[in-house]
Amino acid sequence: LCIALADLAIQMVQWNDVVQSLIASFASEVRYYPILLETLEILPQEVESEKIRVGENRRTLVTTILRQTSTFVFEFLSKCMEMVQTDSNICIKTLACLASWFQLGPLISEQIILSNFLEVPFEILLNIQSNIRIYEAASRCICGAATVVEDYGKYHDLAAALLTACQQLAVGAFRQVLNNKDMERAGAICHVFTELGISLHRCMIDTPNQGLGSFNLLEMISLCSEYGNISLAQITFDFWFCLSDTLFELTEADNSCNNPFKPYIFQLLDHLCKLCQRYESEENDILGDDDTMIEFRRDVEDVIRGIKFIVGGAADCFTHVYHNAAKSANSWTQIEAAFFILGVLAESLLLREAEAAMPVITIIISNPGYGLALKQTCLKLLEKLCFVFHEESGRVYLSGFLSYTFTALQVPILTAQAADTIESACKECKQDMYPHLNSLIEAIQFTSTNDRNINRSALSLIKGAMEILSYTAISNAYEVLQRLATLQLETLHKYVEVTHGTPMQKSFDPVPPIDRLSHIFRYYHVELDMSEMHPCVPILENVRINGWPILSKIIKKYKNDIIVLEHMCTCIRFAIRCLVDSYAENRHSCFLYLSSILVDEFASESIYDDSFRQMLEIFCKVTAEFLKNQADLIDNPATVDDFFRLIARYLQRCPRLILTSPAINYVIGCGLAASSLEHRDAHDSALIVFSDLIECSRYGETFPGSDTVRQRSKELVDSYGQELVKALITSVANGIPKSLLPKIAEVLLKLQNYSTSQLSDWVKVALSSLNTITETGSVIATPEQLNLLYNGILR
Repeated sequence: LCIALADLAIQMVQWNDVVQSLIASFASEVRYYPILLETLEILPQEVESEKIRVGENRRTLVTTILRQTSTFVFEFLSKCMEMVQTDSNICIKTLACLASWFQLGPLISEQIILSNFLEVPFEILLNIQSNIRIYEAASRCICGAATVVEDYGKYHDLAAALLTACQQLAVGAFRQVLNNKDMERAGAICHVFTELGISLHRCMIDTPNQGLGSFNLLEMISLCSEYGNISLAQITFDFWFCLSDTLFELTEADNSCNNPFKPYIFQLLDHLCKLCQRYESEENDILGDDDTMIEFRRDVEDVIRGIKFIVGGAADCFTHVYHNAAKSANSWTQIEAAFFILGVLAESLLLREAEAAMPVITIIISNPGYGLALKQTCLKLLEKLCFVFHEESGRVYLSGFLSYTFTALQVPILTAQAADTIESACKECKQDMYPHLNSLIEAIQFTSTNDRNINRSALSLIKGAMEILSYTAISNAYEVLQRLATLQLETLHKYVEVTHGTPMQKSFDPVPPIDRLSHIFRYYHVELDMSEMHPCVPILENVRINGWPILSKIIKKYKNDIIVLEHMCTCIRFAIRCLVDSYAENRHSCFLYLSSILVDEFASESIYDDSFRQMLEIFCKVTAEFLKNQADLIDNPATVDDFFRLIARYLQRCPRLILTSPAINYVIGCGLAASSLEHRDAHDSALIVFSDLIECSRYGETFPGSDTVRQRSKELVDSYGQELVKALITSVANGIPKSLLPKIAEVLLKLQNYSTSQLSDWVKVALSSLNTITETGSVIATPEQLNLLYNGILR
């Protein structure tokens, strides 16, 4: 009911004295205080709620009204503060209400804030015996005040008072709750330190360790991560992100501002090494992706990537962590945590900094007896360090590296990571990996199983092998390509021969060999002379002649399995007739995707016109039956995306064919409907079609039919231009996500290039059709704002 009342106040234009009315109605008796406090708390929050369908103008007006009436609120809160010692419920709601009103910005004078308003919540935090709900409410209240002092020049006294109070917390209550291992209260205080640090971080940069820029606050924040609790440390990460973002902007002109913070960054790295230790894990435990430690480490990765430049770069951080680990890391948990941190830093090391990484490689390959947990981290670290093999001094480690990784490949739980590490080596040193190609092929055969998880390892190894083959002579590559492709086809042939419904058939999964075959063709790249044949051509011919019956039977056998069909469509290019028949029967969008590839490759050849025209008309007919209304478009974004990608290929490769087809009218109608979709891929694909259609009006190439392309596209733009502009502007007015606006702007710009005068008329009509006033009389958009939008589009 309180939310409903707040929402009504925001939407009801006539109710401009909402705060005064609420206080007059409910402040007369103490029993109504909880209701009034809760409603007042919710009001500022609901102003920003996206669930309320009001425009930005109304939100701005309500915010202004609330700020103007804030004095009434704080007068009422002053009365409530007198009751905080005797009524815990009133205390919590009063603090929550005060925190909420701070969200509206600096509303009241410092004299009011520096009265008992902040004394009470700080007294609560200093008393570690306070009720935990009251304690957390006090913390949120002070955090709200901390956001105000971001403008510390204007609110200097308030900022100084908060900083002094936080220093008292740090030496008193904070250390007590840490000693008591009371993480709930410690977290509440940590939030206060962090929020104040975020507000004053610029002051620390401008006047380091002076006045409001005192590094005492930095010490408090560091203390939160030094304790060794990951939840406390995570609270402080927002401060480090904020500090690093500001320093990064400043260091483009002068990096001297980083110097005062370097000791704290190195200290933070030491804390993170300690925090990342897996105290509760056994040496052979591999943590799952949803484990709390893994989630924490993802946050740590983001922090390290953000702060490393402050001390000079990844190499300085890498050397610091390595030397500390070499001196003090004794247990497997300490070594593993340090190697994890080194792995994050390694991805940013430059080739000239390879010397810093070589001692680490030596340690890893010299200790094959590590437990599984540590060995997995070692493999991840080695994956990031493969760049050292570019250096002559680094190649001496390649043999030991391969022995280590190929041995790990045979351990099931390490297979996937070992394969990724080997793939990285193949990318970094193709020439030096060529002598080891046979071992790599054997590893591919070893990991080519029916298990999709293990098969991921085979895919990584195939990508690595293709990297090597792409570097070698074509004559040497052909035999390996043929060998690998034949292996996959033979596997698929076995699946085809198994009787449907038998226990053996149920255990077979065609996706792994299909994916392996797909990777062979996808990742092999070669530059050819005019006289040379692509080495995959004989393989493709072999697939078409001998392998086609196998692939065809796989399609028929798994025609109702969308997963198998999608993987098959990324691997092969079906004949056009097969694609049309399959789409008409199954309506899987993957066939649309594969068709777009065929159009891209062959549609520019006029000999295929009849086939591609037939395919277009059948696809449009089937799609029209499938996507009948707006709800169908919303429910099937993948089909919408693939359909318009196909149409875009037609406009780019054979525009005359599609522009003279009756199907173009359905395409445009469907595109107009799709322009309001909020699914990014579906929306953008539809607008790309309109962009390409407009471009066709300026078609520059000369060939039989080019005049037809220009004439027909102009007719279509002139006919549908008004509907298109109206659809685009209406979708923007209805609050389409901001991420979709660039494509809309692109289409409008192309229309302006096509005809500024026509676009001007279309925009005027579209703007005049918009609702500018709600049913309740609230103004959505003023004439001045509409005129501003018009000028923005036509500028």
